[in-house]
Amino acid sequence: MQAAKANGYAIDDGRYIRGVSIVAAPVVMPSGTINALVLVGLRERMEQVGLGVLGEELHRRALLITRLLGGTVTPGA
Repeated sequence: MQAAKANGYAIDDGRYIRGVSIVAAPVVMPSGTINALVLVGLRERMEQVGLGVLGEELHRRALLITRLLGGTVTPGA
């Protein structure tokens, strides 16, 4: 959880489903409800791009969606 809060995204690298990686970033609605933008794919293929690279891009897009929807972006995000 600490890494997810610090980075703005979370990664499950095959612990939930063997051979599958999941990257997620929060999208905050105006009401404060938190949804998520999620990528799911074969671990081998996602690692070719880089899980951190995917996480950073997903985080960037989640922040954009949050702003467009009028949600609150926390300082430093």
